[in-house]
Amino acid sequence: MQRDPLIVGSIVGDIVDYFDASARLRVLYGNREMTIGSELRPSHVANQPTVQITGLSGSFYTLPKRPFAKMEYVHWLVTDIPEGEDVSRGTEVVGYKSHNQMTRIHRFAFAVFARQCSR
Repeated sequence: MQRDPLIVGSIVGDIVDYFDASARLRVLYGNREMTIGSELRPSHVANQPTVQITGLSGSFYTLPKRPFAKMEYVHWLVTDIPEGEDVSRGTEVVGYKSHNQMTRIHRFAFAVFARQCSR
């Protein structure tokens, strides 16, 4: 039996409560795709990554990026990202925070939330 990598990686439980996934999130720093447990140097994450969301056709999503801890600091927030499009097609609410000044290991979580649309 395969275990959910979000539970094994402590995303569910430490960052968010359990949920049924309805979209796929793909995050790339340069040409390296992030997976649960990826480790990168601060210089590798200095620039905003490429982010793609695949989910329900016609849906819009919100992408928050924050430290992997129960903190209220947001490192990046993009809303109104159309399904199937790169995050650059959304509305940036909080600009991407560079990590050049990190002096120790940090864990970050990317999540994507579907927006309820009324037409």
